[in-house]
Amino acid sequence: MPRVTGVILVILTVSFSVIGYSLPWDQIGYWAVKIVTGVPEAIPIIGSPLVELLCGSVGVGQSTLTRFYSLYIFILIVMKRSIAWFFSFPLF
Repeated sequence: MPRVTGVILVILTVSFSVIGYSLPWDQIGYWAVKIVTGVPEAIPIIGSPLVELLCGSVGVGQSTLTRFYSLYIFILIVMKRSIAWFFSFPLF
């Protein structure tokens, strides 16, 4: 169980880094979002709908920044804190 928790926390930490890198909306952030959204687009069948869900539209724009910000603030932080809280108590 501790290894699974460690892997989940590493994935969440990498997600924080990738999405946090994209939040300053300048040229570096824009191209980081283009690269990050280009990776799932290579997945056959579900790639394009997944990118549209992630970006909020076909291209990268204001809705993409809003979705990345809400993912960064609400979902990732809540998940990381809930996992850390759950494993802070001893399991008998």
